[in-house]
Amino acid sequence: MHNKHVIHAPPHSTASSIIHRAPGHPLTPIPSHSAPAVHAPAPRSLILGFGHGHRMAFPAPPPNLPPIFPSLHRPKSVLLRRETGTKLAPRRWIPNLIHRYDDRVNKEKQKFSRRQGMTGDAFVTAFSDFCKKNPGFVIFSHVADVTVICFQSSFMASQLVKEGALDGPVNGLVSDATHSFFKDRDAKLVISSIYSPDLACWVPGIFSYTNGSTIQHYKYHFAALFQSIANEARLRGIEITDEMFAGVLDFSDAERGGFVQAFVEFRTLRGDQRTSEELNKAAAGLLRGCQQHFRANVTRLKKIHGVVPVGREEAFEARTLALLDADDHEAFQDRAAVVIRDFPVAAPWLRWWMNPGRAIMLFSSEKTMSSQLWISLPSTTNAEEAMHWKIYSAVGRDHGILEGFLSLLRVSEYYKRLYDAVQRGTPIAYKPTQPWQATAAHIGRTKPSRAPDAATQKRKKNDGRPPDTKKELLKPATKKLTKQSVLTDFVVKTSSPMTPATNREETVTNFAANTSYPWSGNSCWLDSSLQIFFIVVNRNFLDYAAGCQDLPKILGLKSLYDIFDKRHTSEEQDVDQTLSTNRRKERDSFRKLLKKKGAIRSINEPESLLVWIEHLTRRENPELALKSYRSQAYFETLMVEVHHCTGDSSTNGFHVEILQHPARRGPLVVSSAAYNASNGSLDSWFADFVSVTQESQDVSNCWRTQEGLTLCTGKRTDVRKVVVSMPVLLAVEFEKFDNYSETGPPWDFLDTLLPDDDDTEGILSGLIYDLVGVVFYRQADRHFFAQYFPKHQDDIHEYDRLLHNGSPIIKPGNKFKEINSDYTLDVPLGSTVSAVFYHLRGGWKSQQRFFAARSEQCDTLYNLSFASPTLDVLPAMTYDDPKHPALVPTPDSERSWMNNPWSKITREYVQKRKVIRSWEPISDDDSTPPDNAVPCIESEDSAVSPPKFGTFDDAEQLKKAWDIQYNTPRPFYEEVDVDRECIDRLEEEMFEISERAGIAGNHQWGLDAGDHQYWYPYDDRWHTGERKEDDDEINVGPDYIENPPLPTPEEPKSRPKPRMRTTRQATKEIVG
Repeated sequence: MHNKHVIHAPPHSTASSIIHRAPGHPLTPIPSHSAPAVHAPAPRSLILGFGHGHRMAFPAPPPNLPPIFPSLHRPKSVLLRRETGTKLAPRRWIPNLIHRYDDRVNKEKQKFSRRQGMTGDAFVTAFSDFCKKNPGFVIFSHVADVTVICFQSSFMASQLVKEGALDGPVNGLVSDATHSFFKDRDAKLVISSIYSPDLACWVPGIFSYTNGSTIQHYKYHFAALFQSIANEARLRGIEITDEMFAGVLDFSDAERGGFVQAFVEFRTLRGDQRTSEELNKAAAGLLRGCQQHFRANVTRLKKIHGVVPVGREEAFEARTLALLDADDHEAFQDRAAVVIRDFPVAAPWLRWWMNPGRAIMLFSSEKTMSSQLWISLPSTTNAEEAMHWKIYSAVGRDHGILEGFLSLLRVSEYYKRLYDAVQRGTPIAYKPTQPWQATAAHIGRTKPSRAPDAATQKRKKNDGRPPDTKKELLKPATKKLTKQSVLTDFVVKTSSPMTPATNREETVTNFAANTSYPWSGNSCWLDSSLQIFFIVVNRNFLDYAAGCQDLPKILGLKSLYDIFDKRHTSEEQDVDQTLSTNRRKERDSFRKLLKKKGAIRSINEPESLLVWIEHLTRRENPELALKSYRSQAYFETLMVEVHHCTGDSSTNGFHVEILQHPARRGPLVVSSAAYNASNGSLDSWFADFVSVTQESQDVSNCWRTQEGLTLCTGKRTDVRKVVVSMPVLLAVEFEKFDNYSETGPPWDFLDTLLPDDDDTEGILSGLIYDLVGVVFYRQADRHFFAQYFPKHQDDIHEYDRLLHNGSPIIKPGNKFKEINSDYTLDVPLGSTVSAVFYHLRGGWKSQQRFFAARSEQCDTLYNLSFASPTLDVLPAMTYDDPKHPALVPTPDSERSWMNNPWSKITREYVQKRKVIRSWEPISDDDSTPPDNAVPCIESEDSAVSPPKFGTFDDAEQLKKAWDIQYNTPRPFYEEVDVDRECIDRLEEEMFEISERAGIAGNHQWGLDAGDHQYWYPYDDRWHTGERKEDDDEINVGPDYIENPPLPTPEEPKSRPKPRMRTTRQATKEIVG
């Protein structure tokens, strides 16, 4: 046997291999057929063979034992434990034999327990030995009622001071305490971590053992931390500033108080000239709170339906989270008042967060630190939470004191080894250390599930699960317009068989000049759209480049521009395999980018033709349009809406709602209804679409609606879809319908699109579109292909990615110049028109002229004004009606019918309430009216009005009077109960709990008769807190009736736990 230990699994055992181990090595499984034959013992047993030929039989391990090799189940945890060298690292597996030696096991357990719970001289000696063996690791110790021991290696200290600020929110310290590291539950491990750019991760800056969590405990921790930062800065010759101590904490009063006290004491001992009050304020301005704690608390609270009613969860969440990014203190208070008004039960919870000490750490509008420092710090303590998990994985938890100290030393050595490896150039990771940053760079967010649009989020939902959540089942019924797939439209019915693609290839021999994108993995939808897009932008490439070349590299529109720019500057004129391969690589790379950004669902699956461009322009980065809109304006249409309502007393009469910014639309979709209205003429449809005069539409309810309840009873009319800007690249898709002739396609396409003849402004502004290309769809093989007209060429080119290795061909027959302005498109057999593409003649300049002309028309017709005269940014809109000069915007805090009153989508205007600005009493001595009353007196002639409807009969006059009364905005008169207000004011002055009211405010109201029968009549507003109450000063009347105290309900007694019957009892019952 060569002195090797062998464990043989018998045939009847559940084991399937032989465990083979040389002395000093871990057990390793080897195939069972390689073991020498042995006699099989009794079932469920193991044979241990030794070098001297002795064997002993023991029971086999039960089948539910933990895995023999836990590293296969927890690879990161076990490898980390082996790296740190702790006793938790698995070395071998031993069969469960200890139950055979109970006495010996108990003895060993006693020895281990005594070693772990050392007290007195033994602990002092052991701790002294630990300090001697690891000099400099313990940097501070205070052993008393408050015990704090701080640990720090020289490497940890070196990471605390940086030469300058790092890019991104990774500056400052993140501190938190863990409660499970030590076995003693009163003991805490407090850690302050710092980000290391060399290791690309957070590393511990200081460890502290504390026997509690009071202000004094945290004060010692932060005092040691500040001292080590000062020492390191002095060694490097760096000036010590307050910002070096900035960091992120949770909202513990003890932790925050300890930080402030340590900072004040640290600065005072070093001769800082600031007063104690100034130092306290400076310390508070160095702390930022964890926003994740607040968000998690909001999520928890919205599930308590006694606080947040059913169906109002999203409104509560939106309004509370809006507090985080309020613009200023006034806006913050307004938003908080709205939350308290709409969810009064949550008021104590919100006031806790609004406490000034916590508010300055959490809400940006309440912060006292500089904005630059605020954005440079992390917004959460997640980094420290991850540090806790990593330490638990490396060295475990529930340590004795000295064992825990040694484990912390191993953790510090682990990070030092990583740092040394980086300095030597040794790789410490074989994949990106922060993959979420790469994800955010590609798709604008760290997780696909955080997509701003709901469609992308739903793609991750399990399609094998029914709608079984409250959000899905209790959502209000909304009517949404849906777009039918453009892949199944306009199918031309024909009895002739379609010519196979292989046969078609033989009939074509005339190639176009340039190559394009060869087919690969269902790429026809992207190949066709990219091909047509390039043909359009290439008509005036400099115009397109001016709006896209300076975009950030992380944007998809920038990647699209780079593809077109390479192709535009290419000097290759012949069709060759190399250029075709380059086009394939560009297309495949762009397709992967679309998948990462969530614009498409899969890399190899077919998609709709233009679904991706709308995602890149409107959904990828919605805030980009407010800074730079020209690149998006190239592909988008802008439309405005105006909503009017006659209103009621709640709105003070007539009110208006508009969009704060024009609505953005990508590729236009025309429906079967549009076909019927325009008789199949695309030119007629286009003229109606861009017309500035749109008919008003009656709407059943005012927009002031909440949870299905209409809050305003006025009559509403809307003006919708008024176009104010058209794209340079106009893409028009078509929906499916059935009422068309079998002999040809339903639409008549023109080579030029113009506004209606009556639209003089549209014609003069140069809104003229030239046809560039058409994309067809063949249902039989689900295939897209295109026909287009290149710049300065008369030939019609056909591009089919399945043919000629992605090279376009010149279609024989018609020339573009030979096609009349009014013609019927020749659709290939078995195909249907999916989309047509036009280019705006004049490009950006024509687009600007049309926007300027349409802005003036909207001001005249709809009282809309645009903040920007150009499309360099997405223009904001305001409403100014000369017929209603008293209209003013509704404050956000008063838009209670909206889930998020601070939404920037719409803006409402209401009639301003009239206010008496001055009031002068009239005395008996006044013989003339006041000066300000004289202009209000009108002459007799002005009061006389000739009859306007004198020729009408009674019925006509009655109808006209009714129309005027119904359609004219009614003035608002506020009803005021003066007597009630006076009594309310009298009660407040008499019975408020204040110095002024005196003893009368101490619940004396009505106490001459009785104690209100358990009713509390005092308003909380009356308690000013100025005067302390005393029960001895309360006086009662002679006939005072005292109600007996309410009975206290008895708490239900807990049921006794069921006890297992013993074997003897069970036997007696069976025998009996």
